[in-house]
Amino acid sequence: MNSKERHELRYQRRKAKRLKRRHELNKLYGDYDKAISVKELAKAYLICRKNVRWKSSVQRYGFNLYRNTLKIHRKLTAREDTFKGFFQFDIFERGKKRRIRSIHISERCIEKSLAFNSFVPMMKNSLIYDNSASLKGRGTDYARLRTLKHLRSWYHAHGWNGYVIVGDFSSFFDSIDHDVLSGIIDKLFDDKRYYEFVRKSISHYGPRGLGLGSELNQIFAISVPNALDHYIKTVLRIRHYHRYNDDFYLLVETKEEAEKVLNDIRIITKKLGITLSERKTYITKITKGFTFLKKRYIPLPSGKVITRHNRRNITHERRMLKKFRKMLDEGEIPYSIVRQQYSSWRGYLKHTPATSKNYSKKYKNEYRTIKQMDELYNELFIEQEERNVYSCQCGSYCDRRHGRV
Repeated sequence: MNSKERHELRYQRRKAKRLKRRHELNKLYGDYDKAISVKELAKAYLICRKNVRWKSSVQRYGFNLYRNTLKIHRKLTAREDTFKGFFQFDIFERGKKRRIRSIHISERCIEKSLAFNSFVPMMKNSLIYDNSASLKGRGTDYARLRTLKHLRSWYHAHGWNGYVIVGDFSSFFDSIDHDVLSGIIDKLFDDKRYYEFVRKSISHYGPRGLGLGSELNQIFAISVPNALDHYIKTVLRIRHYHRYNDDFYLLVETKEEAEKVLNDIRIITKKLGITLSERKTYITKITKGFTFLKKRYIPLPSGKVITRHNRRNITHERRMLKKFRKMLDEGEIPYSIVRQQYSSWRGYLKHTPATSKNYSKKYKNEYRTIKQMDELYNELFIEQEERNVYSCQCGSYCDRRHGRV
């Protein structure tokens, strides 16, 4: 037996092991009848109504919960379409317009049940450890802690010699290929009803792309570039790599290696139907620092890593406060909205992950910025603070105390 034959035998053993594992997971989480049962759909409603019970649509659905649930169950069993249309609205995040397409409460219950019982437990097993979006126990804090851990690990092995590739996918949700996503679902589940459900649900967004505002779309979106994650981690054996939705970074030793890896990434993303944002994707020395998830990471010669908030975010907040001052003078918004927005932003600036042991040290990094922003806020709105002007429930201004919002 030569080396090629031994290699083929090892590959077949690994393939058989993966198939066995997939069939075992399908027995646990691939029961479509259980996921769309009346019991599970009713449970999903109790979860979906949290924090939105004041909405009339949620209340109307809950008044006849089991009748509505039974109606949905029968439609799903008959493989009928349950789509009722979108509630569409726009939000502006840092000057960028985003179209949100929210779905009806009945469809949210379906997605919650399928996500909890099938899609999330099945799909998260194929994701790498350094994929931190849309999963319980992970998030931006987790991603930032992993970034610090990667930088410290790199320093112990190589010092600060090396390069970092910072990347971003352009129009990530809008560019997701339906055929690629459907292929992932088809390989994952033995029951083809999952594939049919996904094809129907994503077809409502047009020939390409997914909408913001759907729970299933979040887990679908992070699964599409999974082939890229495994290529970097398994084939290239790059340990210091992390991805959060459409943002990622990785550390390599030389610039030539960085350029080669970036070229490979472009080839793979093209096959997946995703395009890199050339404006936000770049290669730089680790010693110069880089920005990831609105945080600036600055390595010091001693091996310490300083984290700073992105300067653009602070500049944007300054401009926002000055704009609020004009809107307040013209009577377009109440003072309570201004205070709520600034309190939220200030809390975000002070926030440090709960797992961090050096909260006071990290807070010092932001102390000067918070002090300067407080001075600007007091300069613009101090007279409103002294008068205790709050928005009344009727929508007009008054000097009576309604309590801080």
